[in-house]
Amino acid sequence: MPLVDHTYLYSGSFSVRRFTSVGLFSVMVPALLALPVTTAPGGPKPAPVRPAVQSLVAEGVDSAVLAADAGAPLGKGRPFVLTGKRATDPFSMVGITWRPGSGSAAVEVSVRTRGEDGWSPWSKLEVADDDGPDADVQEGRRPGVRVGTAPTWVGEATGVQVRLDVPLGPSPREVKIELIDPGTSAADGTMGQLTAPQSTATAATTRPVIISRSQWGADESLRSASPSYSPAVKVAYVHHTASTNNYTADEAAAQVRGFYAYHTKSLGWSDIGYNFLADKFGRLYEGRYGGMDKAVIGAHAGGFNSGTMGVSMIGTYSTVAPTTSTISAVRDLLAWKLSLDGVDPKGKAVLTSGGGSTSKYPAGAKVTVNVIAGHRDTNNTACPGDQGYSKLPGLRTSVADRMATTSTIPTTTIPIPTVPIPTVPIPTVPIPTIATPPIATPTIIPSSIIDAKHDALGGNAGLLGPPIGLETAVSGGRYRDYTSGSIYWTSASGAVEVHGSIRDSWKRLGSERSPLAFPITDNLPTGDGAGRFNHFQQGTIIAGPKTGTHDVRGLIRDRWAAIGWERSPIGYPITGEGVTGDGAGRFNHFQQGTIVWHPSLGAQDVRGAIRDRWAAIGWER
Repeated sequence: MPLVDHTYLYSGSFSVRRFTSVGLFSVMVPALLALPVTTAPGGPKPAPVRPAVQSLVAEGVDSAVLAADAGAPLGKGRPFVLTGKRATDPFSMVGITWRPGSGSAAVEVSVRTRGEDGWSPWSKLEVADDDGPDADVQEGRRPGVRVGTAPTWVGEATGVQVRLDVPLGPSPREVKIELIDPGTSAADGTMGQLTAPQSTATAATTRPVIISRSQWGADESLRSASPSYSPAVKVAYVHHTASTNNYTADEAAAQVRGFYAYHTKSLGWSDIGYNFLADKFGRLYEGRYGGMDKAVIGAHAGGFNSGTMGVSMIGTYSTVAPTTSTISAVRDLLAWKLSLDGVDPKGKAVLTSGGGSTSKYPAGAKVTVNVIAGHRDTNNTACPGDQGYSKLPGLRTSVADRMATTSTIPTTTIPIPTVPIPTVPIPTVPIPTIATPPIATPTIIPSSIIDAKHDALGGNAGLLGPPIGLETAVSGGRYRDYTSGSIYWTSASGAVEVHGSIRDSWKRLGSERSPLAFPITDNLPTGDGAGRFNHFQQGTIIAGPKTGTHDVRGLIRDRWAAIGWERSPIGYPITGEGVTGDGAGRFNHFQQGTIVWHPSLGAQDVRGAIRDRWAAIGWER
């Protein structure tokens, strides 16, 4: 079905072109296991919503408007664009774009719109040309990619007037006014019923409630490329959308659709730039397509998109602080995302700059940043606003606290119909599952057993360094911490050491109280020599050379062992254990496949194009 294309001409100021995208298409790419997609009880079923974009070419200064001093106090000099008041088709969001590489960073953009109550006061839009894809990747080299302001929500409007001033430097060229009508969905008013407060007893590795693309009404025909991936997420950027804070709960999803349309149709990106968004009511939204638990490369921090993720708080937080609900939602999201790659939220990471005109660092520069960073840390921007940025130190602490909180997920038997899928026999794996002995009182052993292990590893000058605490008894065994690791003892395993990212990941899961229980081997090299692992009583934690550190447990671990561990056709794990979308099973994603466990079907591996096809048609659902 062809695009509808209407053109209107207005004297002196601009011409209008309206685009309405129609139709949907399927993209078969490696995807995630289905995650819970819920519909509010009795509520309308979410459906794709087709946005409409009016693209207005703005040129010159309307001399009659200038003579009347309309907007004169706004700029710091004579405007180079000043339009008259113009009638338009209905829209709810407005942004200004121009040709990349033209203009000055000092450009000031002011708009006013006509709503039910007449013309609004003039307001300024924040220039956001520091967002966008990296210049050295295919998305950043796409023809038609533009830069400009952040779009802002104005409510229903049918008219617009724009002024641009440049106190210093050249003026932007090929300026366009982008008016977005994100459309409406009957499901918009039920979004609040899709979320629930997260219990503080819920493990950080449990994904928080996130409104999916299908739920907020993403029209997937707007996407123009398959997603790209990094090996892991090393840094999480916090942004603000620099749009209005004055929106209702029912308008939040429409804003997300508006950002999506603006990024794809107006700026020419392949998808929405942010990986996630959070509204002021504490609701999270899936942003860029490609899998919420994968390291999808976005377009949110020019020059620093690889190896990072971006979550944007909907609103402007320069002088107004984000709501407590927003910060709590961002906390839960980052605790979950960073736990997938075993990243310390209080730590630092090294990124390599991709360059670009808005990066603070030239291409190739190695930049050390906080794992939870503000957009302004690496780019020439005020994002996420002074008030938003001031929340980051506390956010790092609260995310770390959240990641340290674990819980045991109760076993639930869910009756399902018998399906004609044979259970694949799993060969016996030479790694015993050792039940924690039921010891009523701690077994007391001479401290020399742990000390002797430490001495064998080189003592204070060796692998683990000097001790930082006393030897401690816990239910089932004993341990002692050192500056670079720990030694644990049980009567079944003896004294074994655990260190590095594997120890960090195990500690976040709950140490010996985690589902993995006690370690039963030292930290050892993998069979291919490229990674490291520790076996535990109920699973394995493995650190891959490019895949991060992940846990693989129970029968999923046994199935992986049966087909060859990291040298199997599916390679290293790229996620920890997760819950399937129907809530009945468990899974781990690997480099070239997925292993899924179901109580009635056992653990099975699905690989390559078969896995991708299964993903495309809905995974286990």
